[in-house]
Amino acid sequence: MSKIKKTITIGRHEGSQYILSSTNNKTSRNHAILKFYADGRIEIEDFSSNGTFINGKKINNEQKRITKNDVVSFADQETLDWSLINVKLGGIRSLSKWWMLVLILLMLGIIYVLTNDTNNDKVNCDIQIAKIQKKYDKSVGLIINAYLLKTVIGDEPIYIGYSREAYDKDQSLEKDLNVDKNKLLPFFSTGTGFLIANDRIGDNANLVTNRHVVNPAWQINSKDYIDQNEKEFFSAISILATEYEEEAKLIQNPNREYGTDHQILRFVPSNSLFTFTRDMTYQEILDQLVNSNAQVQRWSKDESVDIALLSVDVIDSEHYFIDLNKDFQTDLTQVNIGDNTTILGYSGGIHTGFETDNYSMDYQTVNGSISKDPTQYNITYAVATSGGSSGSPVFDECGKLIAVHYAKHDLKGLGIPSKHIISVVSDQNVAKPVVYGIHQYK
Repeated sequence: MSKIKKTITIGRHEGSQYILSSTNNKTSRNHAILKFYADGRIEIEDFSSNGTFINGKKINNEQKRITKNDVVSFADQETLDWSLINVKLGGIRSLSKWWMLVLILLMLGIIYVLTNDTNNDKVNCDIQIAKIQKKYDKSVGLIINAYLLKTVIGDEPIYIGYSREAYDKDQSLEKDLNVDKNKLLPFFSTGTGFLIANDRIGDNANLVTNRHVVNPAWQINSKDYIDQNEKEFFSAISILATEYEEEAKLIQNPNREYGTDHQILRFVPSNSLFTFTRDMTYQEILDQLVNSNAQVQRWSKDESVDIALLSVDVIDSEHYFIDLNKDFQTDLTQVNIGDNTTILGYSGGIHTGFETDNYSMDYQTVNGSISKDPTQYNITYAVATSGGSSGSPVFDECGKLIAVHYAKHDLKGLGIPSKHIISVVSDQNVAKPVVYGIHQYK
């Protein structure tokens, strides 16, 4: 079969190479892929809910050969503008058979040298984004953490959250602190998690995310904030505690430590029916969560390793558990500048991680490339992300997991190399946090 010369991703997602109208809900975020082969053939592969139409005939989740004379429309709503597709084809086909033979022998020689001298196992590795998405589709889910912060002021344990009294009065979310946690409502943080196949006997940890997703107090203690919003949020918490000390005429504690008191820790697998709408009140969101289905098992003691392991009661044959042996790339020499990367995550968190037409929770797929040589603790890629992406799996162009996304810096993303997941799974240099009781908010 002729080699694919170029692929073009098509969809409503802003990371697509051919972007469809964001206001058209019938088209999909990752709708289709155009494939251009070196021999001049063109094929389109559909991945959408409402199909792709070729000269009026619908295809759905299948691949079809087309030409530039065909009329192609997406969900029968938007027509492909061929003038925007600039791919030169037929170059290899125009070569003589002898030159083709020379070229093939030359390529085989290069592959042999790379394989034997550098042990580069990524030669000829070109996995399309859609294939990565299809393979790991059921592995990814949204993590919602409803939590209070706790600290000690003087000799008294204090909890910090939203004032229940203020919310009951006029639905305002005012930060407050109280010795009685029942007079408070929790804060929300969201992130992404992915399921792993953990074959350690007696260890039910099967979900990976960031430590800061399940332990927000870590951020306020280390003052290692993910973004400006988070910095402002935790600064307001510190001011609140300081004012309380002043009112109680206590000596101020500049080294005050905070803890995370989990109220609801929920994992929502991708495409799960979860009735969220954009105009839901805070209380209505709490009512949807109801209770926890996830529990923190442990995280790395290494402050540079922002990884946590959880257990979750999602045991379903439809879910693909990412295999630590088959699906991981832990050799950082195989991660090079310019390599393609794919991130599956809930960028935007709770309010953008669902389809408004059927309320199913779903992630976004973003593609980029490695922008710096990796270090022991960081893999940097040219991908812009937002809140909710924390904990997302990052895959290389071979579909191997190379990192767990944990932060953004300008227009770049930062990931913890996947080898650190294995160290946490293996109980190397880890902390096993206390898990607090579940509370109902009715």
